[in-house]
Amino acid sequence: MQHLLANVTFPNVTVVEMFSVQDSVAGITSKTFPAVQKVRLLGTSTNLELRDLSTLPPNLESLYFGYFNANITSFPVGLLELEMMSFDSAANFKLTKGLLPDTLRSLKLNKYKNPIEVGDLPDSLIEFSLSDNKYFPPEAVPPNLRTLRWANMSYHGLPIRPLLNRLPSSIKFMELSTLQGYVILVRLSETLFLHTCQQLHLSGFITMDRIIKHFTHQ
Repeated sequence: MQHLLANVTFPNVTVVEMFSVQDSVAGITSKTFPAVQKVRLLGTSTNLELRDLSTLPPNLESLYFGYFNANITSFPVGLLELEMMSFDSAANFKLTKGLLPDTLRSLKLNKYKNPIEVGDLPDSLIEFSLSDNKYFPPEAVPPNLRTLRWANMSYHGLPIRPLLNRLPSSIKFMELSTLQGYVILVRLSETLFLHTCQQLHLSGFITMDRIIKHFTHQ
């Protein structure tokens, strides 16, 4: 069946927002949206046929997914930003080495339940946000990562001590959220950070040893 947008062209549209995820992928093509740079798929999808996203326009830079549960096997080449909101129980989507494009600079994963493994994240990544996931070992950190945002409200605290013990020198900014609180850490040297939190009177300079003790005793 021919898609409803197959014979229509929107030459000046750079941002597209749609709610029907499965239909959206079929309708967003280089012919229909030749100038599109940002796509937001806001609807809910449990359709496991949603797999190949390489058919999206090659000039696409930013892609956002609403709640979904799908086994995606490919992404658009040249993608710079990717944000994915998955179901709490979704296990069909799993990162694998080479799945994410090597142009990706920013990745946000919400409620991604599978472990982050070595090679899952491309070397190009400089900003990574992860929520409600406790499987992110230090060896899986990409070499150029500068910003890490890690929130965990589903488990008791963050399993972050192994990462802090071997924190890559590339990471300059961390934002950590748990049921016990929220902290921002700006790296000043290998072992010294500027620590800011909701209680401003507790903000100040902090060493890596104290950071590790803080998260160990949560």
